[in-house]
Amino acid sequence: MKHAIVILVIVAMLAIAAGCSQPAPAQQPPSTPTPAPVTSRAPSATYLPTTTVPVPVNTPSVSDNTITISKMTFNPSQIKVKAGANIRWANEDSVIHRIKFADDTQSPILAVGQSYTRAFETPGVYDYTCSIHPSMQGTIIVE
Repeated sequence: MKHAIVILVIVAMLAIAAGCSQPAPAQQPPSTPTPAPVTSRAPSATYLPTTTVPVPVNTPSVSDNTITISKMTFNPSQIKVKAGANIRWANEDSVIHRIKFADDTQSPILAVGQSYTRAFETPGVYDYTCSIHPSMQGTIIVE
């Protein structure tokens, strides 16, 4: 019986030794968590449709007493108004201009898109030029 116990002990030791002799499992690098997909939502704001607003075209008109400055000319170059009327010069040219009257009064320099208005109280003929471009000339007739 001693012999059977010795064999049993040897078999048990061999079984233990065989279990310990297996190679260790290959180590994997630490796993990094996979980010969850991000879904974005538009903020809960009210969106209004884009609307087109018509832009008024500033065409010269004797009825509104506007003189348009364009292509290095005053249009109209002569205008007739009643005493007390206001005349407006609108610079729609690509360069600056400055209205200068025969009595040496002047408008401020008019940048592109700016305008100047002057009242004409006294009847008479008022000649004017562009002090920057003297070849540009016009006349206001006040009745």
